[in-house]
Amino acid sequence: MKRKATVLLIALAAIVFVVGDAQAASWYVDNAAASSGNGQSWAAAFKNFSNIVWSNVHAGDVIYISGGPSGGTQTYTESWSIVGVSGAADNPITIAVDSANASHNGTAVFDYDAKGDTATADGIFFANNSYITLTGNVDGQNHIAFKNLRNIINRTVSHCIVGYNNTGIIFDHIDVTNCNNGISVSFTGTGNEIRFSNFTQIRGDAALSVGADGTTWDEIEIHDNYIETLVNNTPPPGQSSYGGPDGIQCYGGMSAYRNIFKVSNTSVYTSSQHPDMFQLQGNYLKIYGNEFINVGDSHIDYDCYNNSTPHDVWIYNNLFHIVQVIDPYPEYFRLYNSSSNAITSITNFKILNNTMVDNIGMDNGTPTGFVTIRFNGFNSNPTGSGNEIKNNIFYNCGNGSQYQNIYIAASSGFTDASFSFDANVYYNSTKAPHIYYNGTNYQAASWIAAKEPYGKTSAPTFVSYSPNNANNNLHLASTDNVAKDTGVSLSSYFTADKDGITRPQGSAWNIGAYE
Repeated sequence: MKRKATVLLIALAAIVFVVGDAQAASWYVDNAAASSGNGQSWAAAFKNFSNIVWSNVHAGDVIYISGGPSGGTQTYTESWSIVGVSGAADNPITIAVDSANASHNGTAVFDYDAKGDTATADGIFFANNSYITLTGNVDGQNHIAFKNLRNIINRTVSHCIVGYNNTGIIFDHIDVTNCNNGISVSFTGTGNEIRFSNFTQIRGDAALSVGADGTTWDEIEIHDNYIETLVNNTPPPGQSSYGGPDGIQCYGGMSAYRNIFKVSNTSVYTSSQHPDMFQLQGNYLKIYGNEFINVGDSHIDYDCYNNSTPHDVWIYNNLFHIVQVIDPYPEYFRLYNSSSNAITSITNFKILNNTMVDNIGMDNGTPTGFVTIRFNGFNSNPTGSGNEIKNNIFYNCGNGSQYQNIYIAASSGFTDASFSFDANVYYNSTKAPHIYYNGTNYQAASWIAAKEPYGKTSAPTFVSYSPNNANNNLHLASTDNVAKDTGVSLSSYFTADKDGITRPQGSAWNIGAYE
């Protein structure tokens, strides 16, 4: 009897396994199909996304979009929605190009150019979804693309991908070109990623606008992307105060790493947005291992208008530089308050091992430097603790005593322990660098003598450098004796450099982004 029961249990388990396995299905969408079928093969593909019966789509299913024959493109103009559909954490729903099928693994292009310069449509709408991956990955190339979805009057409309209340969503190997907004999605929980994608010629509000709970680290990971935003101060007829979009808008819980960010001038109309590459508000943020090229207004803008106690923001191993001067008064990092709200504390801001070069603007044809890092506009006297600015290179940044490398406004709540400084290199070929801290303006040499045992004012030697040169190699030369092996250890926070090289390689940490 016991043996029969065991056999029965095994048989039941096998049935459950087969039924569970059978639930995973493949669905097909091909707008070149003569007519819409049941979607269960390429021969019977859905002709439109509206033909998909989402209640039939389950965890583990794959929805294939035809990109036409290999090497070509197939154009879609449809907007579509994915609402209330979910996979599982270990078994997501995947929406992809059929990479193994040469008849369909070209590029699926969603082109909305026919809507003109005042489009109000969105491309794909996600809402109340969990564990869905949208990927255009075909042999490492991006084979899902969005193009020409723009509105030159209203920056907040027209999104390639938009949604809310989503968990475990991954956007992978996607191209967005000449659009108002790339991805605008609010997330919950963790497991959300935007990766290996290109956002170019962004014209509206932001390349990426992502919201999360902001209660812990790594709720959203944004990595290995190229993000280019456009700036044009000329408005369309009847409009005023134009600039250009932000790169990434985020409330909290975001980690952004190994991305390249670039701001470019353009002659096409952009938007009334104020162009910052990061526009941040929340907590538990990490920005590391990125390259920032050119400044529209600032690289990293942290506005405390709805956050009185900003905390836990780490910015490290980044390269900041200007190749083309766009803004007359560029800033690399700033924290301030644009409202009447009072900042009561600033805690655990870590600005570490960054290389900051050529913070140069142009005002009526005259080169200007500007503040590279600033904390001000508190509307109160906040306290500070756990804040560190260490191992950074400031090379040809600032403009002497007028615009400092570091500006931290006065607060009666600050002490010498509120911000900790050490092993920064302050070098300027034309004007002596200055640091302003809590009511006192210091020349760099005096500042180092008072505050930084391992600080420097000599020029580090890069592999190659000339001002504003796009081909600069800002790794330290082997002959450098200023920044090489002279930093302080920050191994309690991270142990590698921008290139992923373990720190240290010599007797001590290098200063700057590269070990």
